[in-house]
This record gives sequence, C-alpha cells and structure tokens, in this order.
Amino acid sequence: MWSTSVSPPTRFHPARRVLRVQSPSSSDDGDSDRDYEEETASESRASGSRRGFGGLQAMVIHTPVASPVPPSSPLMAEPSRAQNLSVESIARAQNFNGSFPYDDNHLQFIVGADGISRARELPTTLKQLGGMSNAQEATKMLIWATVITFVCLQKKFGREKDSWEMLAEKAKEYIEKELVELGLEETLVAKTVNELESVASALF
Repeated sequence: MWSTSVSPPTRFHPARRVLRVQSPSSSDDGDSDRDYEEETASESRASGSRRGFGGLQAMVIHTPVASPVPPSSPLMAEPSRAQNLSVESIARAQNFNGSFPYDDNHLQFIVGADGISRARELPTTLKQLGGMSNAQEATKMLIWATVITFVCLQKKFGREKDSWEMLAEKAKEYIEKELVELGLEETLVAKTVNELESVASALF
C-alpha cells in the first residue's frame, strides 16, 4: 500500500522533475499515488542509470531525437522487357503440361504493355469451341496464352531455335490435345492452330 501521508525526502536536481502517477488499479481517493522521477534525455544518456525516491524505481523518459531525413533520390529505372525476355525466362514460365499461364504478368512480359489489352482478347475461332463452363473457358485461355508464347519464340528468337525447339514441341502438343478435348475434329486441328498463330503474330 502506498501512502500519501509520508512524503519522501526531497532532492533537488536541476535536470529532474517529480511526476505524480496514479496506479491503474487504485481507487479515486488518491491513496495509491506514486512519485516518480523523470530524468531528462540528456542526463539519462550520460548516466545510463535510473534513480528513485524511497526505493522506488524511477521512470526514465527518453525524448526521441528525430534523425535527419536524406533527400529523396530518383528511383532506378527498371530493366526494359527486352533485357529480361529470353528463351530461358520463357522456359521457366512453362507449366508442366506444356501450357503457359494466361495472366497479366505473363502476357505483358511476352507482348509488352502496349499489346496486353489485345492479348487478353480470345480469338473468335477459339471462343466458338466447346461450351461455356468455367473449366472450358480456362482451357481456352491457356491455349491462347500458349499460342502467343509459341509465336513469340518464333518471332523474337528464330535464330535460337535449337534452344527452344523442345519446349515449343511440348507447347504445341498441349494446344492440339486441348483443341480436340474442346470438340474440334482432328482433321481441323492443324488449320485452327495456323489461324490462331496468324492472329497472335499481329501482337508482335
């Protein structure tokens, strides 16, 4: 029980002041008021100690000193798409089944920001295939993204064909297989693939 009837010995220090702090659990009669010393930031840093009256530990309040804010510097320019786009980076994006992802990150990576709105739009030839279920629509999107990526390899890396021929073959197998799954007759697969590649070529 802290008592207010007995005052602690008075100390005078030019860099200290006494705070009256009431315990959160105390009643309003003031019986549990406590005296705390507050050391200024300069003295607390110099002494590194905490002192109190009557054996009570002092509450040391350090005044934060704002650190200088360095002037803002311009952000470094991100590498251009041409610097990042490579056979290796395209190969890393290929899914296990041979397809490529239909999402904004991949499409923009392949065709650039200027062509992404057109790349999102599925060709009419592909839209008319199969039904309208979510699974079938997702398959069409993957087919289209794979066609775009395949055409990119042909357009951008024709001289490096030896390095991407196997992944392109896997991609084409995926396209042809899924077109048949969507209900396209096998005799029309080659023609349909050529039509899709022709539309995708306009993106480059």
